[in-house]
Amino acid sequence: MLTTITSNQKALRITTTIAAAIFIAAILLFGAGHDTVHAGINAHSRGFDLNLGHDSPRGAWSDRTTIWVVDSSGSDSKLLAYRLATGARTSSKDISLTDGNNKPMGIWSDGSIMWVVDWDDNKLYAYELDTGARQSDRDISLNRYNTAPRGVGGTPRAIYVVDKDDKHVYAYKLSDGSRFVSAEFDLHDSNDGPWGFTSSSSQDVFWVTDLADEMLYRYYYTGLGSTRGGQEFRLPLGNGDPMGLWGNGEIFWMVDDEDDHVYAMIHKDFRHSGDDIDIDDVTDP
Repeated sequence: MLTTITSNQKALRITTTIAAAIFIAAILLFGAGHDTVHAGINAHSRGFDLNLGHDSPRGAWSDRTTIWVVDSSGSDSKLLAYRLATGARTSSKDISLTDGNNKPMGIWSDGSIMWVVDWDDNKLYAYELDTGARQSDRDISLNRYNTAPRGVGGTPRAIYVVDKDDKHVYAYKLSDGSRFVSAEFDLHDSNDGPWGFTSSSSQDVFWVTDLADEMLYRYYYTGLGSTRGGQEFRLPLGNGDPMGLWGNGEIFWMVDDEDDHVYAMIHKDFRHSGDDIDIDDVTDP
């Protein structure tokens, strides 16, 4: 039987087709405008719970074997040490903080000296990494505008301090502690809840966590205070208060203040050097 299509049916089909085309185009445009946002992959096996009683975790730094995590407990504040691979406590490597360094936030070490920023007196306190002994001659006083210090990171030339109020990353020369203005940069407008900070081994790529939108932002330093944005990664589910951040080039470890857990995150663009295969190991077809 022949079915007759009326003009109204034709118009309806045409309208439906156009609407579908507009919907698909909108999706494509939206995706194109947000192609720098990726979901981080939670590496569950590399994360771990903090020790019972470690209730106020803040900054973190690792030498790839041990990871130190700030325990901000007033006059009893310490840097508590854990094995990076297993999360087991390594109390023999703990560092007790000096009187005055009672409100610690971010930490970073050059492998010899551990610097701990204090948000109350705006100062980087220095300790010998191996023994925990004070190295007051290596202390660094922050710039008078750097009044809300949070995350800390560094390179062989400079130590960087995130300021959550200024949305700015301040820099200080490792050689003498003086301000290193040409190495500083502003944060992206969306990165308005900055906290954790780390730098890559390439020395010109920096990462900043955001407590407001639970994101990890990447910055490429291009010189003279200029940066260009890079990929942004959504943090693993549950990692809503990422106050500490450290990465080894493949995995990020992020300390969460809410659930006292260290999350581990990896993403597809990181190279897994441990999984490399030598050409000689491949059997000829």
